[in-house]
Amino acid sequence: MRKWFRNVLAAILVIIAMISVARLVLWSPADPIYRGQRLSIWLSETWSDETDEAVRHLGNNAIPRLLNLLRASDSKLKLKLMRLSQRQHLIRFHFITASERHTEALLAFRALGSSASNAVPDLIGMYSPTNSLESQTAILASLGFIGPSAKSAIPLLLRVTASSANNLVLKTAFVTLSSIASEPEIVIPAMTKLLHDPRVDVRFCAARTLGDFGPNARLATSGLLESFEDADSRVRDQALNSLRQIYAKPQWLVISEPIPGAKPKFMPYDLIRVINGFSAMGTNAEPAVPALVKFLTDPDQGVRVSATNTLKAVAPSAAARAGIK
Repeated sequence: MRKWFRNVLAAILVIIAMISVARLVLWSPADPIYRGQRLSIWLSETWSDETDEAVRHLGNNAIPRLLNLLRASDSKLKLKLMRLSQRQHLIRFHFITASERHTEALLAFRALGSSASNAVPDLIGMYSPTNSLESQTAILASLGFIGPSAKSAIPLLLRVTASSANNLVLKTAFVTLSSIASEPEIVIPAMTKLLHDPRVDVRFCAARTLGDFGPNARLATSGLLESFEDADSRVRDQALNSLRQIYAKPQWLVISEPIPGAKPKFMPYDLIRVINGFSAMGTNAEPAVPALVKFLTDPDQGVRVSATNTLKAVAPSAAARAGIK
């Protein structure tokens, strides 16, 4: 009897609390309708082409609701209700978590793409490192789906890549920078600086982002060349691939095969091959000059010789200043 009474009491308390929550929902932004069904229903169902169609049709009218979904958080009251609901078995309640709300909004922004550009200021304003990780990644990814129209978010993204301690948030910010692909005069120097970050994942993502900017990232050439000597093989491989993207040199794609069973290490041949590739570019290879000068004193003789010959071919004046005849 006591167990039954506790179940009834718990169910009543949950119902009362859910009524209070429902009132809050009624005060949230308008829930626009498409084909007789509210947006919130479209988003809560399994995503389909029809959902995409509904979101695109509603367009800007959907944005206030989507922003509200991204603001969702699981309050202490809600978490208590979820635990209380699990203790009783009379009525089954389905609670939608904040993480699920964030996912709904993210998928909707993916469907809207650049047409959601007017949401950018709000997305920037609502981002905070104190938000849940799901909220942070959903906001950053939504900006990425909007694309170049979200370029005003670049200062925020650069702050995140330089300071976030969470790998998922970091990687999302880097991917978003690549998706926006704007303001290279700001992004490229920032990414080049991060090539020397103590965090391996940051160095790798910075190198990859530079490659995604293609020819606009030529000023990062020296930084990427120096990354050939990075302690981490993933960073070295990505530096090579990024230079291939920047200079459209598919022959630079192949990495020297490591000895089976051996720990991956720096292979001077890869660096030598790329340095030699710059020698025929003339002044177009000038962004490589700072690294070439540095390689004049490299421990590997092959690297020193290649740097010397390429520097004379690309920048004779720089070679002369370095004492090369």
